[in-house]
Amino acid sequence: TMNARKMFSVEPEWCPQGPSVRRALVASSPRPKITEFDMPGIIDTEKWCLERTGYRSERPIIGRHSRDNWTKWPQDRRELLQVYPDSALVDVRIMGGAKTAQTLLAKSELPANWLVYGYDEVSVRSFLFQIDFFVYFPHPRMIEAFGRAILEALASGCVVILPPHFVDTFADGALYCDPEDVLNLVKRYSSNRRLFLAQS
Repeated sequence: TMNARKMFSVEPEWCPQGPSVRRALVASSPRPKITEFDMPGIIDTEKWCLERTGYRSERPIIGRHSRDNWTKWPQDRRELLQVYPDSALVDVRIMGGAKTAQTLLAKSELPANWLVYGYDEVSVRSFLFQIDFFVYFPHPRMIEAFGRAILEALASGCVVILPPHFVDTFADGALYCDPEDVLNLVKRYSSNRRLFLAQS
């Protein structure tokens, strides 16, 4: 606000991209002038929409795409493996790198059921079409302004699983749970095709 006044000689009005940014602005001191509405990200649904007729494989395929930064991953090894299990029950696909995850795991190798793509190794749309469930649990200290990657996953028909604090942004577009409940939610939706397709 101070810089906007200095540079443009105006009193700025802030338009949040989503509820988490609005809460941060409201809590700041001094409180800036804030619009009564939010301006969330938008997406070309014709470009992103992918027809889903069922599952990609006999095993559920969960995945995420994001920058490989500590803020974009769960906070510790336990939560990481709850969200992206080291288990033959699921196929885990990650796009954007996994050095942070490897550090959290404190291992020289990632779990055998994980497939890791580098940043933009395949197109985001192609990557999302490979997976059934988009699972994203960022570090709890990170304030996500909106979640463009989440929006892309929703638009492409993935069943999206998020921590509960995203409910204000994505409402019934996604499923919400704590890390320890991710695998049970995946099992529930991967054993009921009608339920999966309805959410997709």
